[in-house]
Amino acid sequence: MGWKFYEPGSSPKAFDIVWCKWPRREDKLGPGPWTRCVLVLDTRVMVDSRNNVAFAAVTAAYGTDKEKVSEAERANGLVIDDFRSAGLHKPTVFKLGV
Repeated sequence: MGWKFYEPGSSPKAFDIVWCKWPRREDKLGPGPWTRCVLVLDTRVMVDSRNNVAFAAVTAAYGTDKEKVSEAERANGLVIDDFRSAGLHKPTVFKLGV
């Protein structure tokens, strides 16, 4: 399994919640085995200088189960309690702090 690229115009917008295979260090930052929800923070169209092909770079915040994070992480995150209206299946915290 490798990377799959789409037209930059089809990229998500800031504050969209999307699902992706979050990269993992143990997979050498390749797509992880599980699909996770992420909050899109920024999207930029960039051009590869080697072949002049445009692509979108997305900055996203990882979402996790609200019960699995500390109070400090909640203070630096975005808590979604009204999860169903956001398309989520449980209360979620998007980790905005490092």
